[in-house]
Amino acid sequence: MIAAPIGAAGLVEVGTKENAMICVFVQIRCAPGKTYEVADALALKEIHSEMYSTSGDFDLLLKIYVPEDQDVGRYINDNISPIAGIERTLTTLTFSAF
Repeated sequence: MIAAPIGAAGLVEVGTKENAMICVFVQIRCAPGKTYEVADALALKEIHSEMYSTSGDFDLLLKIYVPEDQDVGRYINDNISPIAGIERTLTTLTFSAF
C-alpha cells in the first residue's frame, strides 16, 4: 500500500502501484429541497469513500478516490455531474496527507 505524493503534479495516491488512486474532495451544491435525493443517487453509484451533509455554500462533501489512469475532470463529469438536482460542484485535489 502506498500513500505518498508520487503521482502527476504531486497528487496523493493510495493503493498499490498497480491500482493507485488519487484522493479528491468534491463539494456539491444542490437545488433547494433536493439534497437528500442527490445523496441517495450518489450512494447508489458507490463511487465515494465518505459523504457528509454540510452547511454553507455547499450541501454535500464527498471524498472520492479516482483511479490514477483516469482523468479527474472526466471522472467527475461522467459520475457526479449528470445527477439530477446538482447545481454546482467544486473539486479539490489533494497533495500531501499529514
